Amino acid sequence: MKFTISLTTLALAVVVFASPVRRGTSTLQTEILQISNAADELNNAITLFSTSPSLVTVLPVTVDLTALTGAVTVATTGAATSGTITASNSGAIVSSITALASHIDSALTNLVSARPDFNSLLVEPSITTTEANLALLQTAMTAFEDALSSELPAVTLAIDFDSINNPVTAAINAFGLNLGL
Repeated sequence: MKFTISLTTLALAVVVFASPVRRGTSTLQTEILQISNAADELNNAITLFSTSPSLVTVLPVTVDLTALTGAVTVATTGAATSGTITASNSGAIVSSITALASHIDSALTNLVSARPDFNSLLVEPSITTTEANLALLQTAMTAFEDALSSELPAVTLAIDFDSINNPVTAAINAFGLNLGL
């Protein structure tokens, strides 16, 4: 009998700990801030690469682009598990997204501007890697947008996700392989 009680308790504990944890608006705002910080780190790496294009300076661009995608993925999970965001809290999320858009735009616009530097013989293979990472970022951003849209009240869905998506698309286009097909 004692074994049955212990097994039941263990099963209940597994179910409780396996369920997604509901997060609040402040946690989601922190995760959005982490995306902004990751975009800033990417921007710093791009600036360094632009001043001295080489294999040594292109690697941080790749690493930081991957980190940016990871930050978006974490925030997507946060948005999906935050529960419906109330109308009174949605303004803070909209403000965070608006601020995020400028960080993403700045980093990816600078990446597009640095595109000619990738043409040097030593860093040309990183063009394909960067394009693939940008495609992953676009996929992560779409999932993030979908997760936020499902949690925000309809009144606040006027968030201009295009201000985030357009720089990603422009960067993908800049790094796309133009095979003339």
